[in-house]
Amino acid sequence: MGWSVDILRKNGEGNIQDVKNIINIFMSRGYTNCVAYDKGRYHNLSINKPMFDDELPWFLEDDADSILANVDLKPSDDWWSNERIRDFPERFKGYRDYFDFEKISGRSFMLLNFFHEYFKLVPEDVLWNCYSKDKHFYTKADIDKIYNKKEWKVEWIYVDPDEQ
Repeated sequence: MGWSVDILRKNGEGNIQDVKNIINIFMSRGYTNCVAYDKGRYHNLSINKPMFDDELPWFLEDDADSILANVDLKPSDDWWSNERIRDFPERFKGYRDYFDFEKISGRSFMLLNFFHEYFKLVPEDVLWNCYSKDKHFYTKADIDKIYNKKEWKVEWIYVDPDEQ
């Protein structure tokens, strides 16, 4: 399952502080190679684990060694963006995707740790697994509930948060 996941924001606008926050969260978790490419309307981020470190911190023990993200500084207003949000549940009407992680397969532990820290900074944003069959939405409370479990499933991001 190599889909992407999106973070939704009420107005859909990111800013340079969001880019810094994302990089800082990963850097605080031991990812020492974080690069932001300024593409004008958005920033493309490449985040990597150390390449030659025998003693990685426990929270880096995941199958993936890198992930790509895109942070929109201006919300997209194209056909595809509008089509994707057309059927949002009522409580998320007015939200737009403003950043996404590409190819999340094998990165569930990395992402759970990231989202737990991210939602401390921006609790009103929403995680949306737009490519899963049921297109699940996760709030800060949902992520905290999953994160604080004694045991959680690697497939947490593909499962309805109410069933976890």
